[in-house]
Amino acid sequence: MSPGLKGGSKIVIAAVLSAVIVSACASEVPETNAPAPQPASETAAFFSSMSENVEKYRVLIGLKQSRIEAMFDETSEGINDSGIEFKHSGIRIWFDEAHGRAVHVMILSKDVDFNGARIGDSEQAFEDAFEKVIDNHPGSGYKDYGYEDLVLRLYYDAASGKTEAVSLMLEPPEGGGEQ
Repeated sequence: MSPGLKGGSKIVIAAVLSAVIVSACASEVPETNAPAPQPASETAAFFSSMSENVEKYRVLIGLKQSRIEAMFDETSEGINDSGIEFKHSGIRIWFDEAHGRAVHVMILSKDVDFNGARIGDSEQAFEDAFEKVIDNHPGSGYKDYGYEDLVLRLYYDAASGKTEAVSLMLEPPEGGGEQ
């Protein structure tokens, strides 16, 4: 084939591709009865795009309630005196009353990866993932691990050993119990 025909073939291919793209762009999208999705805030879209792991929820510690609420694509509901819950996400957050900053994030969602362990796994899976227990309460169904500069509290069913929730806290609540 001569070099002129090669160039001509490229032009023909480019013209065909252009025609296909133009006709695809011009075709109408069929209407549906479904409501149009509401655009998420940029912050909520970014937070939703993050991997479901412990670090995603660790970043909530220290933030004010308004900033946290902007990070979720759902409305929070008040719980207890100083907390909120995002039911769909399986997250509860408590705030320091003096400064209004998050000091306790409880994760109930089974979708979150805790260094290879997940809620619903055995307590042993979390011990393998976080190694050193800093405080153990076998009869009460929880144990504390050090996680970066926080306490990671694992709640589990004492009879079955199945995990039920994880809390990330600046420090354990007074009296050691769940909030």
